Amino acid sequence: MLLFVAFQSRAYDFEKDGIYYNFNGTIPFEVFVTYRDNPFDVGYQPSYSGVVVIPETVEFANKYYRITEIGDFAFRGCSSLSSIEIPGLRSDPVLLGDAKV
Repeated sequence: MLLFVAFQSRAYDFEKDGIYYNFNGTIPFEVFVTYRDNPFDVGYQPSYSGVVVIPETVEFANKYYRITEIGDFAFRGCSSLSSIEIPGLRSDPVLLGDAKV
């Protein structure tokens, strides 16, 4: 007898206000922006469009997390993305792929 089980995987830990986040596995209370679905899967639909405003912090499960990175491929294939805004003054740089801004 063969048993097939379908698993739905997602590429993010949580979503808040249309932005997808993953926890930083090594630093508590830090997260990074990621994509909704694996951008290399067949039938991939881009995660973002229009104006994306990335806040300095995000609340999840009654805890606040600092956003310190925009992950690799977070905006891959997002051809209808018009701008990415990172408001506020930051005391620490934000990792953008392999470059700090």
